[in-house]
Amino acid sequence: MKKILTLSLVIPIIFLVLINPFEKINANTYYRFDAENRKTEYINNFVHTRVNGKLTYGNEETNQHYNVLKLGLNQKEGINLVSVDAYKDFGYGMAGLNGLMANYEINNPNMEVLGGFSGDFYMINDNGEPIGTYIVDYEIRYPGNTTNSVVLAINTDGSVEFKKVKKLGKEVIIKNKYGEIKKRSLIDNINVEPSNDLETTVLFDNYEGRVSEGLRKIIVKGTDIKYMYNEQPIVQNPKYYGFAKGIKSEDGKNQVSEREFIVVSNEIEKIVEEDDIIIVQEKIEGFENVRNAVGTYATHLLVENGENAVYTPEPYGIIDRHPRTAVGITKDGDVIAVVIDGRNKIAGRDGVKFGELAEIMRSHGAITAYNFDGGGSSTLMIGNSNGYEVLNELSDKRIRSLSNGFLIVKGDLKQKPLEIETPDNRSESNIPSNLYISNDTLFFSEGDTGYYEVKINNLVYEVANNRLALNFIKKEGIYKISVRSKGNKDKKTSKYSNEIVYKVNSEEVNSLLQLLKNINIGVLK
Repeated sequence: MKKILTLSLVIPIIFLVLINPFEKINANTYYRFDAENRKTEYINNFVHTRVNGKLTYGNEETNQHYNVLKLGLNQKEGINLVSVDAYKDFGYGMAGLNGLMANYEINNPNMEVLGGFSGDFYMINDNGEPIGTYIVDYEIRYPGNTTNSVVLAINTDGSVEFKKVKKLGKEVIIKNKYGEIKKRSLIDNINVEPSNDLETTVLFDNYEGRVSEGLRKIIVKGTDIKYMYNEQPIVQNPKYYGFAKGIKSEDGKNQVSEREFIVVSNEIEKIVEEDDIIIVQEKIEGFENVRNAVGTYATHLLVENGENAVYTPEPYGIIDRHPRTAVGITKDGDVIAVVIDGRNKIAGRDGVKFGELAEIMRSHGAITAYNFDGGGSSTLMIGNSNGYEVLNELSDKRIRSLSNGFLIVKGDLKQKPLEIETPDNRSESNIPSNLYISNDTLFFSEGDTGYYEVKINNLVYEVANNRLALNFIKKEGIYKISVRSKGNKDKKTSKYSNEIVYKVNSEEVNSLLQLLKNINIGVLK
């Protein structure tokens, strides 16, 4: 039997509570975990530990089962943490973690999913709208509807940190057809009648006014527009829409139609071209290098500077025992995901309170940790949508639908959008050449920018080196492949190379070809 024992200074708890009813006193609360079973296994890059035993916290003793997953993130090996959802355009959505995996794999077939866990709180009985800030590939898809929120942020360099959200207002971002940023501009007015085009004004489809003929503007046909559940779609409510994305429309009208928005700005109108993408999103202080992020409540802080940060009495009525999901970061920057089983006392799965959860996170090395969506939503998986294992006991006895979550994936992530000058005076980069396929892997000569786009039957995949394994292509058929160099600060994106053809046979044909190959080898012998 292994014992984890934490003793502290003996300070009268009642005295502290009398001084301040919300004092951090859990650092002085007796904690002990007597592990009856502890099993550690190594899977892919993960270290998985399964623990059960008796937890003593203060004067309460409970039975606990929980799982810890040390994620083993390593950008050099292409192993990263990403945010994932199953949102629809012009709305949100919900899916189990296995469904979120499947959705990610459909959109990123060249990436390998290794595992994942549940994310943010959400509108469970409504449309799956999240509570906190949510970011995917540098796009702030949801600004968050709380004034006191924090995110687990995954940065460009692969590092992970908790960041508090400080909103600075909304901005317009103009991207060219290569995804490069031509301009960013803070929005001066939303759903307010524009008196000039020197300021930047955005009008959504809940604005009923018209734009004066003399003002320079862009009509944007929305490809995705997301509203905020706690705001009403009343006329001219500037806070109703949290995110918008679209392309320039040739319609020259002066009034906003459904699923459109108008950007009034002389400066922006001058640079927008036909294939450009126009985005309206929240601007958040210090988030320029945040690639992906999933939010939670700032009040759900568990561990800070290595100490139990839970206040007593525990806030917001969260003193009940439930299954819990928590994420922590160690002093070495490693990420650990912990899921506590609960709502099954007969099986010794009592669930935990926040203070107890904080101590468990500390015992596994977390110096900072937050609680994420738990209860029936708590899900911890290894594997992918075609073959996964749920590590925790599901309190609903099924995989519950989630708004969003985290996945651990392997492969080349998309490059951070490059910010370029307008007009663009860069010279064009070299076109990759010498394309060939060997052992189901595409090879080509290196260009002069170090990042490439591989087009396979009009679907585009980004890679960070001069090769791409093609084993993700399963469907029988003929595939036309070409490559171009992505732009950098000195060079524009190149044209696509000449095409080569890759043929995928059925399993029956491959078996026959292998048989013939073996026969030929036998004859030669």
